[in-house]
Amino acid sequence: MSPRTAAATVVRQRGSVALGVCAILTCVVVLLGSLEGLSLGVAAALGLTASASFVLLVRPSVALGVDGVALNNPLRRVLVPWPRVQGCRDRWNLQIDVGERLITAWAISAHRARPVGVGPMRGGGVLRGFPELEGPPAERTTAGSVARQVRAGHAEWAALVAAGELTPDADQPVSARWDLLDAVLLGVPAAMAVVALVW
Repeated sequence: MSPRTAAATVVRQRGSVALGVCAILTCVVVLLGSLEGLSLGVAAALGLTASASFVLLVRPSVALGVDGVALNNPLRRVLVPWPRVQGCRDRWNLQIDVGERLITAWAISAHRARPVGVGPMRGGGVLRGFPELEGPPAERTTAGSVARQVRAGHAEWAALVAAGELTPDADQPVSARWDLLDAVLLGVPAAMAVVALVW
């Protein structure tokens, strides 16, 4: 379930995706490296670890489009239409306020500012003289940065409605559904693990 537009902005946290990909690759390397004599239990554990990494770390996202904000959480997909968006919060995770409740995005968490160290890699030193490495760093994908994108998207949607280019459906509900692919990705290796324990 995603917003109806080819130009939807999809946001994921790079650190979570990188961690998930590393976990998946590690599981695949271990699995392929020990095919001979591999028990069903070990194969199921590796498969469950890899699929859980994909479902929990790689796949979750937030998509902003013409229809609204799509929160692609593990096992659950939620589409919040723009008329229902009353605001967003970003203290711990991105949360979309729809009036009667808050809907949390699994994919986008807050970022704590850490003190910037001084050393050869910061503030000059070894990297001094490389203009491509100078300048302000790119904005991180955090709950705050995505909340700003949601607010900007809502303002753009409101401007399109005011210009008569879009007709809002104020009665359109928030739609939520279970994600079958996530359930299968977690269920199959979990069932294999149970069979291995019982067998």
